Amino acid sequence: MQRIEWVKKLADFIEETLPSICSMDQLSTYINISKAHMQRQFKMATGLSIGHYIRNRRLSRAAIEIATTDKRIIDVAMDYDFESQEAFGRAFRKLFGITPKNLKKHPALANYLSTLPLTLKYLQRFPEIQKVVPQKVTMEALHLNGLPQRYKAYQLETKTQFTHSILDMWNRFEQISADWPTQERRYFTVEGRNACSFENGEFTMMAMSTGEVNPHPELVSLDLSARDMVCFALPSSEDATEFLTYLYSAYLPDNNLHVNRMPILWELVNNSELHCYISLAQWQEGTTPKALQKLHSTLFQLPTIQGTSEHQAIPHTQHQTVQRLEYLFEYWQEQLPTLNLEANNQGTLLLLGDDLNKPFTPEFDFHSALLSISDQSTSFSLSKASYLDASLVGTLSEIAEAIEHIKYWMMPELPFYPVHGYEIIPHVKRLNSSTYQVRYLLPVKKR
Repeated sequence: MQRIEWVKKLADFIEETLPSICSMDQLSTYINISKAHMQRQFKMATGLSIGHYIRNRRLSRAAIEIATTDKRIIDVAMDYDFESQEAFGRAFRKLFGITPKNLKKHPALANYLSTLPLTLKYLQRFPEIQKVVPQKVTMEALHLNGLPQRYKAYQLETKTQFTHSILDMWNRFEQISADWPTQERRYFTVEGRNACSFENGEFTMMAMSTGEVNPHPELVSLDLSARDMVCFALPSSEDATEFLTYLYSAYLPDNNLHVNRMPILWELVNNSELHCYISLAQWQEGTTPKALQKLHSTLFQLPTIQGTSEHQAIPHTQHQTVQRLEYLFEYWQEQLPTLNLEANNQGTLLLLGDDLNKPFTPEFDFHSALLSISDQSTSFSLSKASYLDASLVGTLSEIAEAIEHIKYWMMPELPFYPVHGYEIIPHVKRLNSSTYQVRYLLPVKKR
């Protein structure tokens, strides 16, 4: 029997026997291969140890049960052969970054946290993907223009559905760009994150290019500063899904790495190779952005407050955090000096986000409101919540970088996780023509 065949057979057997756990002796007997040879060859064929794979699948299946059934967490832990609820909780948090209790409160998270079973396509493509040696590169500053489109988590769509969505986006881009000036260009699929991504996996991708463009109402622009990235040169554009499985399941954990800055850039080279550019860093390493003056260790507790609100939508062309801040600071420039949150919870606040009763989608990022707190008005209510409290000083570009650093780099290591809620700016002071002092509150809960 070929290695791919018995590894797939073994993965299917593991799936069939869950939540029961098979010993290595039982697995080796099932495929009639010595235990040592089985373990060595499985790792070579998948990038994962058998123990690692079984643990991921156990916890992924357990996550689905927690999210979709009324079972108590302790019962799920026992069903999946954990010795205690505490041991289950530790393993669960280590893999997913949240506790089972958090997941119970936010069941949609299970849709994209879970790792999927091994597929035959992954096993067939893994030998070539594993040969790819990541190269450190310095990506030059880029000014990009293109077309955005929203996507569900990779796990929620079949590969065919996802591929068709990407092709539809690029077909529309080609229609829009047909009359653009002829010049040498670089083309990228730009993968970003939205406020809702942590909860339901929805995110934005964009078909973009360098060079001059003709105006069009659907176009958005991005300015990416020069940055150090890692380039994975994949042999084929067909390998993207399998590469992502390898990246997040094997390569990043094995090397103690994580994605520390968005966006991720995908570039098709010579109509065949697919280059993936990612900003990576070691866990517990990295430089704190200079704009982040202080991140308070104690959460800021804000009680339910009421008042009157004035809402303002942000144009959908403003996809970067810095673009949205620039727009809001320009639109609310007369009100910025009045922002304050007094000791008795009176004052005026700038809220970033949309009505919390609406579905949590990327649309959330394109709304704001000015809240004037008043006991005399109940037209708008901001519910009691806990906030991560940050003091920021710098240009708007530096402040935006610090906010993204908190959300995407620091958050996984903090004892909190972000939740659906308004981000709040209760204080802005302009220090000079380009520098601001900003207090920023991010809604979170303890893990």
